Amino acid sequence: MMLKNAEDEIKVLEDTKPKKPIMNLPTDNLAEKDTQSILSARQLPPAAPWMLHEFLNGNMDDEALDQELGRRFPAMPVMSNAHFRAGDPQKRYGIATLATQDNAAALIVDVDRKTRTTQFSFTLRSMLSLRYNFVALTAMDRSRWLENLRIKDTHLAFLWTQQRWQGDYMLCVTQKYHTTIYAFSALHFESATRLTADVSTKLVDWLDDYWKIDPGEKPTPLPTW
Repeated sequence: MMLKNAEDEIKVLEDTKPKKPIMNLPTDNLAEKDTQSILSARQLPPAAPWMLHEFLNGNMDDEALDQELGRRFPAMPVMSNAHFRAGDPQKRYGIATLATQDNAAALIVDVDRKTRTTQFSFTLRSMLSLRYNFVALTAMDRSRWLENLRIKDTHLAFLWTQQRWQGDYMLCVTQKYHTTIYAFSALHFESATRLTADVSTKLVDWLDDYWKIDPGEKPTPLPTW
């Protein structure tokens, strides 16, 4: 009887003893949950800069918005040289290279005449480049932006689609002697540069030629790069 009681006591002690954690790989369910968490985090909609919210809500005017953005880029390079060329014999692809006097910084614009897909690449010292893609711009988006860029009196010109800041977009501020370009990416990086009045006019005219739709033409909405 005493032996049986002793055995029962040992069994109770073993049952109440803390279990050693089992070291093994996560189960499929845990791995699936982790993957879903990562994907959900990546799919969070990007937020627009606070000053744009203030401007769109009517709490900031054109000049105040330009000043606030300018404080973030106090020494932006000035593009004073412009070179335009065709990328292929059929002249479907156009390339505009806007550069500073010393070629230390450049803004390269690539356009597909057929699809109107456009890329703006901000390049620094031939080493780093930030690219902004504009694929779904409508004819109205393009024409409105070009018209606003022709106004030389502290005027804002937004280049974006109906997605607004869910994709890449640009904000330009035109002045009498220069035009400032602020570019924003949905991946949370930004760029800025300044164009002389002459370079700005040449870029607008060049883009107008590549972006215009010929009578009877049905532009393809798909990008080619």
